[in-house]
Amino acid sequence: MEYPFVYLSSCPASVSKPDADYLEAQFGRRIVYIPNGVDDRVAADLPEATGKLLAAGLQPGDYLLFAAGRVDPSKGWHLVLEALNHVPGGPRLAIVGDLNQAPSYSDRLREMADRERVVFFPPLSDRELLFGMVKQARLFVFPSIGEGMSMMLLEAAALEIPIVCSDIPENKVTMADTVLYFHSGDALDLAEEIEWALGHADEMADLARRAGGHVGSRLTWDKIAAEYDELYQACLQRH
Repeated sequence: MEYPFVYLSSCPASVSKPDADYLEAQFGRRIVYIPNGVDDRVAADLPEATGKLLAAGLQPGDYLLFAAGRVDPSKGWHLVLEALNHVPGGPRLAIVGDLNQAPSYSDRLREMADRERVVFFPPLSDRELLFGMVKQARLFVFPSIGEGMSMMLLEAAALEIPIVCSDIPENKVTMADTVLYFHSGDALDLAEEIEWALGHADEMADLARRAGGHVGSRLTWDKIAAEYDELYQACLQRH
């Protein structure tokens, strides 16, 4: 689908800077990079989330969280579970996602999970409830092996929650130096970074504030919409 994307559109655009660079080099046509964005204010339902957490045996402010819309190895579900087994001190982990999507992979995840430390939540259609869970996590863990530009990563940053994420180019272009990175695909390195993050709360809180400021100043929908408007106007003038 790369050929029709590049040559049959009036003006191809990508939310991924690495993808845009690759396609330009491959096909010799300019690809406009316009990132995803977030709302100016990401609302979180803290009371409802607190009730859901307590019902599952989790204490607000005392768990790690990983959430993904798709059950797929590229999202790194197995990496965060493997890493948790190497983190001393017993931090608990909340995972939000639909385990019915990929039965064989989901079975593997359930086998890997330490049932004393891992709580699986079904997918949450209520975004404010999900954000309430994100907002009360000690760390948001984002272990994706492959992404375009993750909305979940942006939203966690907007909520100013400390983030540990994979060092794939797509994440580094998006978040710059405002999160703690680990080597993509390396569960042991992820475990080391989680352990460091848990032991350096002040440094992680500073990163979280910077991440929130970074997203708020550059990646809100009003700014992104203006870029698309400019692109559409240019297309209209050209035709």
